[in-house]
Amino acid sequence: MPEWTEERIDSLRFMWSEGLSASEIATRLGGLTRNAVIGKVHRLKLHNRVCVAKEIQAKTPQVKVAKVPKVTKAVSVAKVVVRPAPRAASTAASRPDLPDMMGSVLKPVPLLKTLVDLTKGDCRWPVEGERAETRFCCHAVSQGSPYCEYHRLASKGPGTKSERVAARELRRAA
Repeated sequence: MPEWTEERIDSLRFMWSEGLSASEIATRLGGLTRNAVIGKVHRLKLHNRVCVAKEIQAKTPQVKVAKVPKVTKAVSVAKVVVRPAPRAASTAASRPDLPDMMGSVLKPVPLLKTLVDLTKGDCRWPVEGERAETRFCCHAVSQGSPYCEYHRLASKGPGTKSERVAARELRRAA
């Protein structure tokens, strides 16, 4: 394996600054691999030519050319989104998995507004539909919650087993 003499290192520096690839330098110096050249360049801490090219590009004045949007096909039909008016829902339309009473609070009949139609103070509990067609409860929210009192209680759920046992013990002690 040939050694790196001062003459070879000078040749490497010159060819690297000229922009030759590591493979071309290895071939011209003879008896070296591309990886040997890359390793020596790294150990010599020679500038990465990409950085030098960016510096040169930054120094040259740039001419800005306005890009014209490419038209691939003509669009003649406008998309129209029609939203149905909010309507009151029957209890059958609401989620069947929730009980009719949560604690002492009766299950409300949802007003079924879309997300766009919601106002501040409306319950954000999703009742039916998917994605853009999702409809919400929309009754007055409970203080400090995005839900009405019934859905606030429903969102808490039954808790963990230890929480249920503790609640049962507290009720028994009271």
